[in-house]
Amino acid sequence: MFARIASARVSGGISHLVHPYPGFIAPPIPLPGSRVTTVKGQEIMWRDSIRRTLALSAGIAPSSHGVAEATLRLWGQIAVRLAPVIGGKGVEALLGRSLQIASATFPWLSKAGGAEDSAHPLTNLRASLETLDPEVGTAGSFTWLVIFTELLATLIGESLTERLLEPVWTPPTPAAEQENNP
Repeated sequence: MFARIASARVSGGISHLVHPYPGFIAPPIPLPGSRVTTVKGQEIMWRDSIRRTLALSAGIAPSSHGVAEATLRLWGQIAVRLAPVIGGKGVEALLGRSLQIASATFPWLSKAGGAEDSAHPLTNLRASLETLDPEVGTAGSFTWLVIFTELLATLIGESLTERLLEPVWTPPTPAAEQENNP
């Protein structure tokens, strides 16, 4: 997914992959044999799950359209699972805030969350993703989904976030897909 990784740096037993797009640093990955002494250990697991799910949903050689479809499909699953708990307006508020924060790294995301446009943010997000290089779109989608998940955990707690979103971040196995589609 991030084929053009420029370099890696190590600090405190954690490897940080430096992405070639300005300001983007891939999430920390524990090095073998190191101890991760972070309070936010759950965030590392979420990031790995989000990255894997987004990559599997977009396909082996994703196109811009495939990345857009995968991102919006995942968002649809998230919104459906969260609306009964935090309400539709709560989901929209977290959507807007997470897009705003992620736009600091990926400015094109500000178009998706911009209040000056009357179109729904997801329409703008799809349009933006479909015009971008698939790697840039994937990196932006990943960053946005991680920020959304972390904001949600701040609001409702890590345990409830995990219970609500685990089915979204755990893609079906190929065997399960074959059973559902004989």
